[in-house]
Amino acid sequence: MKENYNQVTLSLETNFKGIQDTAQKRLEYASFVEKEYITYFTTIVSKINDEEQSRELMLQINRFDYLFQIHDSIIDLFESKRIMNEQFIELKSDILILIRELSSDTLTLFTHTSEHLEQPKNDEIEKAAKSLQLHLNQAQRKLLMLLADTNRKDAGALTNFVTYSQRLKDKLLNLHKMYSHKNAEL
Repeated sequence: MKENYNQVTLSLETNFKGIQDTAQKRLEYASFVEKEYITYFTTIVSKINDEEQSRELMLQINRFDYLFQIHDSIIDLFESKRIMNEQFIELKSDILILIRELSSDTLTLFTHTSEHLEQPKNDEIEKAAKSLQLHLNQAQRKLLMLLADTNRKDAGALTNFVTYSQRLKDKLLNLHKMYSHKNAEL
């Protein structure tokens, strides 16, 4: 998911068709994997024969479902780029810097979340989330000021990016908490 997010934000920052095509293919592949997991879980349900197996299967289904909710947020970000392309909206440098700051902080949060899943003693997640939230708040304020300028269509086009980034941050934090809770039970 982190690499898909990185590819999508690169497609937002550039107008290179190759990067956008690669992002689209990565997202399509993740959607294919999601369908395959749904098919797998559907077939495995009939093989469950006790309550413990049922609980473990439900836990796995919930985890995968949450990962694909993160994927859905990444798709939303990609759709923002697609709409900007359809409307021929080119982002100005101040907006590109804003995207870079948000994507950099989001990639850091992805990294710390991934590290936490492998080694549950990672305390950097809270710092990364606070930094990202600070940049999200600053981006919202900046975009609100730019929206007053009728010549800045790029600011209006990017308001969804900030909203989707906020949702993605929340989903990553919830994923961290979901795994922290599971590890605390063990």
